[in-house]
Amino acid sequence: LPIINTTTLKPYVGGVQLDNIQRAKDLGFGGVVVLGDIWNRFSMHSTQDFKDLIQHFRKLRRAAE
Repeated sequence: LPIINTTTLKPYVGGVQLDNIQRAKDLGFGGVVVLGDIWNRFSMHSTQDFKDLIQHFRKLRRAAE
């Protein structure tokens, strides 16, 4: 979920989760890159209903706006 500010152009990468996106914004990062938080919730072998994953992504997106 990269959110890049054209002023800083520096994304916050690593350990980004819903509860620390605001902190990255407060520290002046130009955005965040969410990797592990999404992948750790995803399992194509045991999950057929991805509604929870999609809902979590939407929460991340709203927090990053």
